[in-house]
Amino acid sequence: MKRSLVFVCLLALLAWPVTLRSADDSADATLLAGERDVTKQRMLQIYDAIQEYRKDHKELPDYLSDLYPKYIGDTNTFLCPTALRLGKELPFPELVDPKLHSHYGYEFSARPIQAMFGYSGPMTMGAWKRMQMMVVGGVVPILRCFAYERVLNVGFDGKFYESALQWEDLCLDKVNARDLEPRHLRLALLKRLGAEAGGEALALEELQDAVSSNNRGVVSSGGPLSEEHRKWNEQVAQTSLAVAAQAGKFLAQFPQSTDCSQARAIQERMLLKATAAGSSDAAQKLDELVADQLKGNVSEDERFNLRTLQVHAQEAQMNTRPEAEKREAFGRAVRSLIEEFPKRPEPYLMLLSTAQGASDAQVRAVADEVQKSPDAPEQAKERAQAMLRRLNLIGQPPDIQFTALDGREVELGKLKDKVVLVDFWATWCGPCVAEIPHVKAAYDKFHAQGFEIVGISFDQDRAALEKFVKTKELPWAQYFDGKGWQNKFGRRYGIESIPTMWLVDRKGNVVDINARQDLAGKVELLLAGKELATLTER
Repeated sequence: MKRSLVFVCLLALLAWPVTLRSADDSADATLLAGERDVTKQRMLQIYDAIQEYRKDHKELPDYLSDLYPKYIGDTNTFLCPTALRLGKELPFPELVDPKLHSHYGYEFSARPIQAMFGYSGPMTMGAWKRMQMMVVGGVVPILRCFAYERVLNVGFDGKFYESALQWEDLCLDKVNARDLEPRHLRLALLKRLGAEAGGEALALEELQDAVSSNNRGVVSSGGPLSEEHRKWNEQVAQTSLAVAAQAGKFLAQFPQSTDCSQARAIQERMLLKATAAGSSDAAQKLDELVADQLKGNVSEDERFNLRTLQVHAQEAQMNTRPEAEKREAFGRAVRSLIEEFPKRPEPYLMLLSTAQGASDAQVRAVADEVQKSPDAPEQAKERAQAMLRRLNLIGQPPDIQFTALDGREVELGKLKDKVVLVDFWATWCGPCVAEIPHVKAAYDKFHAQGFEIVGISFDQDRAALEKFVKTKELPWAQYFDGKGWQNKFGRRYGIESIPTMWLVDRKGNVVDINARQDLAGKVELLLAGKELATLTER
């Protein structure tokens, strides 16, 4: 450990100018190393306590809190000094103890799996980990600490090791990563149990596995597809039709199942995907399926959902048509939905979504239409008002003031004489992450000349955002409220998609609400005191 720490410190010294080196760097490294040693000791102490509990009860504890007070009398043992100092908590809800505050994730807990690997079902963390051990043995971690750059693990076999967030990556030379995922392991177990497991449980698991395996996206285009993309979509359509048929078989075999609604939703979703991929057969099957259900005695909510499905099916069939034509056709379909359900907010919000990628004039027209509609619910009108507020920003100062993720106080009104980029983004947004190198390059080039950036994060996971900002070395302030699309400033200005970037000039006024294109060129012009009128026209 000491040798690797010295190597890391040498790299840090080479990377920074002489004037930036200080005693603080080595002090921080020494502090972190000391805290890490304490963490390791505590994790091994907890491991020993788990073994004592196991010896007495002939089974593992359901939670770490079961160890207190008989096996561990001091609750501080469950705390990581680094996590405590930095305010970090466990990143997965499955690892949170219901009775005791702990910074260590107990992987064999009795909590049901909620969202790991996209799975949520009738399996506890402990059951999953026991099945993983059948594949890779005692390397499966029983305790984990996420407070450090490399996750600290104590394996079921008692061995201490470090890993990436996904420890399973260490086993990829022996097994396929998918073989260790909860759904795949559960399916393998059900197949081994055969008839004892019950046909319905096995059929549902096989259906869910087929859905997760059908992960190819549909190629969308504003015109005819290339031969390569056409063949790709054909394969997507065939696979999706097969999964839809599998869902139909489940519904026919188990008509009284409590999982019929899930199977029906899968069937509809797969037919919709196949339709978008160009299958006329899927479009016909979906139309017949919806029409048949609408003939029955359905509630208003069910009828609305079915009619909405029909609208999306019409949209899917327009996949290779020009964008303007798609938008116009979808708008007509949504307006018919509004006529049928004038008091519901959903169709109005769908209509507002047609403004994405449209010209400012088209956005204004749609927002005005919703705002002036006498039956539109307040929720839809508020969204329309936010969109208009965003359009009216040009030439006006934005109302953005907050305490940043790192504690900095940010107020755009006090950044006059600076050119400011306001970047609405999230770590989970692929296009946002793809823009980071361009944004960072502009910052590095122009920051000394008066260019600043303010990030408005749509993340919900604070730890993930902090780690990303640190890893990517993003020096500018970040707003975070953990509300995702309900983000305070996103709602205020009707942000419907990210990344969205604005540029604010030296006078403090927004001059561009579509700053992604030629960002560096625009910043350079604004720093020189020139206007962007010709660049912001759409």
